[in-house]
Amino acid sequence: MFFFFFGGVNQEVRKEIHKGFAVCPRCDSPADLVEYDNVFRAFFIPLWRWSGDNPAIACESCGFLMPMSQFQTLQEAALKRFKPPAPPPAAAGRRQQDWTPTAPMLRCWSCASPVDPSFRFCPQCGSSQN
Repeated sequence: MFFFFFGGVNQEVRKEIHKGFAVCPRCDSPADLVEYDNVFRAFFIPLWRWSGDNPAIACESCGFLMPMSQFQTLQEAALKRFKPPAPPPAAAGRRQQDWTPTAPMLRCWSCASPVDPSFRFCPQCGSSQN
């Protein structure tokens, strides 16, 4: 006799605390500060619900959800790791130009390393970029 089990644990937003609190590390869209629950489902029916590691960052457009503690760690690591390059020194008799990036760089949502937009996985940590 065979039995197939369809189920798992996922997260559901319980309450929005602050709208537009941060920027999503995955798609650079506005993200909200929320409280969330973990929900165990069997055959698509919610059976058990418990509070998650509250609060969390939830993206409005891609549905990405990350606990605030992990989000802060990610931001701190990105600030330490990636600093914009210093502008070149001004030549004698020339006016110094402002340094501006030519194109926005996409960053991995997991490790904040630069990722080519055509990549499906991060070359540094291997996490999916979809």
